[in-house]
Amino acid sequence: MKNKVIFRLLLISLLVFFILMGLYVSTDMPNKHNNGFTRHIIASELKLLKEKDFVEPLSKIWSISGNQIYLTGETPKSILMVSKDLLKKDTIGINLTAPEDKLVPFAITIDTPNLYLHMNNLKAVIHGRFPDQALSRTEIKGSVFTKSVQVSPASLIIRVFDASGKKQVFRKISTVRGEVIKEADIIEGQHDDLGMASDGVLHYDKKAGLLSYVEYFRNRFYLIDTNLSVKLAGKTIDTISFINVKKQVLDEGEGKGKIIPGKARVKVNKESFINGQYLYVVSALRADNESRSDFNRHSVIDRYRLSDGKYKDSFYLDKYKEKPYKSVLASNDTLYVLYNAKMVLYKLQK
Repeated sequence: MKNKVIFRLLLISLLVFFILMGLYVSTDMPNKHNNGFTRHIIASELKLLKEKDFVEPLSKIWSISGNQIYLTGETPKSILMVSKDLLKKDTIGINLTAPEDKLVPFAITIDTPNLYLHMNNLKAVIHGRFPDQALSRTEIKGSVFTKSVQVSPASLIIRVFDASGKKQVFRKISTVRGEVIKEADIIEGQHDDLGMASDGVLHYDKKAGLLSYVEYFRNRFYLIDTNLSVKLAGKTIDTISFINVKKQVLDEGEGKGKIIPGKARVKVNKESFINGQYLYVVSALRADNESRSDFNRHSVIDRYRLSDGKYKDSFYLDKYKEKPYKSVLASNDTLYVLYNAKMVLYKLQK
């Protein structure tokens, strides 16, 4: 009887293996073939400066302000504050009474001693000075927003559905009143896809005084000033310029539905941020002059000049125990990389 059970388990395991292999061979994955572009890879490895293990798993590096790094897990209820030398840490607790499903997604900006917490589904910004002042809450007028970043104590920038509900626009919002200061239709070619094709990552760099918006699924990025004027519209070095997104309504019961993409969208770009003279973009695509083994063992970051949007070079970021990073951000000549419950600091090459 025992031998029969073992035989059946082996048979099932082999069947699953062959099914997975069949799916892998038949699926047109973007990095199985050449993608039509090349990279200039900086040959030397990044110099390791420091590393630190944390007890709790973490998800995101939100801000580097003063001498502190600010991180969170999956919810904004607790913000971990770690010194730049990774020796001291403390926790900022935020008392939030909203239901758990309303707490995400969220965005945090900390410009010491000011804290700004953007709650997308609650259409609200929670703000104030810490740790000696109670936080205030401002309701943002309009619909639920999808992206947000604080640009000053007086204002934030959000990406939100326009009045037609068919596309997304950028709005500058008053932190105190929640009212729209300005609206701009920045992304071209949205048609009626609800902005799903042009989804991306929004970042603000105080030193440069610029916002960057890098699309996830197409080779487009935008450098924008805080008054929502486009200073530069550029392209990443890959060749993915079009994505066909079909909408699908997911029935959630009780007469409620959610609109989602009809099929999976393949990411071209992942995280991005501005530091110094460059826009840094974590790419999801292998270049033609990269080996598959190098690409699979590392995350690759491309640099573009802020002055003209031109590609400069690329460098590799090691995967920790074969796992990719969770979040990455730079400040001056230091790259801060979060691997779940581990922080690693590298020296950036100029």
